[in-house]
Parts: sequence; structure tokens; C-alpha cells
Amino acid sequence: MYKTWTLYKREMGEYFNSPIAYIVIVLFLALAGTWGLSKIFNVEPARADMRPLFELMPMFLVVIAPALSMRLLAEEKSTGTMELLVTMPVADWQVIFTKFFAAFSVLFLMVVFTLPFAFTIAKMGDLDWGVTLGSYAGLLLMGACYISIGLMTSSWFKSQVVAFIVAGTICLVFWGLGNEEFTKLLPQTAAAVTQQVFGLDYHFKNFAKGIIDLRDIIYYSSITTCCLVLAGQSVQSRKWR
Repeated sequence: MYKTWTLYKREMGEYFNSPIAYIVIVLFLALAGTWGLSKIFNVEPARADMRPLFELMPMFLVVIAPALSMRLLAEEKSTGTMELLVTMPVADWQVIFTKFFAAFSVLFLMVVFTLPFAFTIAKMGDLDWGVTLGSYAGLLLMGACYISIGLMTSSWFKSQVVAFIVAGTICLVFWGLGNEEFTKLLPQTAAAVTQQVFGLDYHFKNFAKGIIDLRDIIYYSSITTCCLVLAGQSVQSRKWR
């Protein structure tokens, strides 16, 4: 546990001793505050409803999460510290877990910083906190998926830019396959299967209604776990080169 905590503090220090975390958090809040809130307050009559904001935040994460995770392993490879890391007396799963959890911690902090938006909107009327908290839970689960995808792609490349582009593309595809605007172009049966299997945004819809469905939790957890396992396999393979 001590080794895991030490690695976690190291990763968090990497974020906050550089401008990465600050830029990403400010960018996310700026997007949410300008684009998201403008949709809420431009509705006539104005309602105490966070749904317009939660409709946009999953799309923001398509860019934000890969930006947070692109450096996690790619930077280790490019600086030559990856070889040192894999020879340290720590298990591969500890390396993967701490890097994932550090990136997720920044994302969690970023999402928490949007709570003042909710309290502000609540002053407009009777905000449904069940729907709001459910949407936050779904957003964090989706964010964990995107972070794990970013960590997986970061394990494949030395270049952070390439890792960001590949992760962003994968996240965009998963988001698009769950969006009705894209899947309506497919036959009805194919669209339903595609949304169920690949649609990260599709599984967010229940959370956005305040419905916590175990199937959606299992879906997000499965995607996250698979990506972390693949990242671990990539790290493990370097020991045999």
C-alpha cells in the first residue's frame, strides 16, 4: 500500500507541478460555463434544469480525458524512465492503477468544480438533485472509461501527441456510436446493437434521467477494466524485449 501511495503522489505531483492539470481544468470549466450554461439560461422560460449542461459535458470529455491521460505512459517511454519503472519492486498493476487513479482524481476534481453551477441554477427554482447527482455519477463513470482508453493508447506510443490523437479518435467513435444523430443512419436493428455494445453516450442516458441501472454500471466498469488490462499487457510486454 505504501508503494502504491508513493506512486500516486508522484503522479499527482507530475500533474500539478506542470501546467497540464490547470489548463485542462480551466478549459473544461470555461466550456461548461460558457457553452453549457448559455444553453440553460437561453431557454424561455428559464428552468432550474442541469440537463442541457449534462448533454454537452460527455462531448467535452472526448477531448479533455485524452488530454489528461496522454502523458501517463508515453512520457515514461520518451524520457527513458519506463525501463526504470518496470524494474522497480512494484507490480505492473500498481503502476497502471496509480496512473489511472491519478488521472481520474484530476477529472473528479474538475467535475466537482462544476457544483457551483448546480447551486446557482438551484436558486432559479426546484432543481431535481436526484437527476443531477445521477448525471454526475454517470459522467464520472464515462470519464473513467475515457481515461482508461487514454491510458491504454499512451502505453502504445512514445509520442504524447500521437497518443492523444488515437485516444481522442477512439473516444469520439465510442461517443458517436451511442449518439442517436449518428446511429439513426443505420438500420434499426444494427443501431440498437451498436448503441448497446459500443455506445458510451447511450448508457449515460439513464443516469441523465436519475436512473441508476446496474447494467450501465457493469458496462462502464467492463470497458474501463478491459482497457486497463490491455495497458497492463503492454507494460508487461516491455519486460520481454
